[in-house]
Amino acid sequence: MKKFILSLLAISTSFLIHAQNEHNLVPNPSFEEVDGKIKSAGQVTLASPWKAVNMQPVDLYSADAKNDEFGVPENKYGEEKAKTGNNYAGVAFYGYRGRMPRTYLGTQLTNPLIAGKEYCLKFHVSMSDRSKYASNNISMSISKEEIVEMSEQNLSLEPHAQSYTNKVFDQQFLWEPICRTYTAKGGEQYIVIGNFKTDEETTTEAVRLSREFSGRQEYNAYYYIDDV
Repeated sequence: MKKFILSLLAISTSFLIHAQNEHNLVPNPSFEEVDGKIKSAGQVTLASPWKAVNMQPVDLYSADAKNDEFGVPENKYGEEKAKTGNNYAGVAFYGYRGRMPRTYLGTQLTNPLIAGKEYCLKFHVSMSDRSKYASNNISMSISKEEIVEMSEQNLSLEPHAQSYTNKVFDQQFLWEPICRTYTAKGGEQYIVIGNFKTDEETTTEAVRLSREFSGRQEYNAYYYIDDV
């Protein structure tokens, strides 16, 4: 059996298939193609075809943002250079006692997966500086049918890509890869990045605000995503 590698970018998420040449099945994997200027929260749809999967919008950050709160490297959640290019997305994987909502980032692949082939699902994350919590259950799910949730409720999906130990990711100023091998059933063509477990099934750790930053921390576990 030939082995194909699919690399998904996130909060850098990217799909790569290695045959004779490396090819990424994730469109706009580093969020570099942006139609317009970022002026407010929840504008990931400017980096088409990325979008929010439920009714909670997903943030987009760029060095060219019109609003400094969504700039790169400095923004409302702290400071982080893009892993690739000048842009990245931001996803909330946990909110303390439901005070702040989770968000879910998704897109359609350029081609469906081929049954029996092995793919490496991969994306990169970096914990934001002003998050009060670090979290585990940072995952990607892949499906044949598009996931559309017309509400603000949390999603319950099978996590196909997360760290082998499902550790709490608490690294700031550093992009960490999340990568798993996946054998396709055939026809899968949609990916979602988020936390698909309940709060009770999610492990969190409180994190102190660095002396380099002022202001209050946000009561969530918020991560930058790049190179899917």
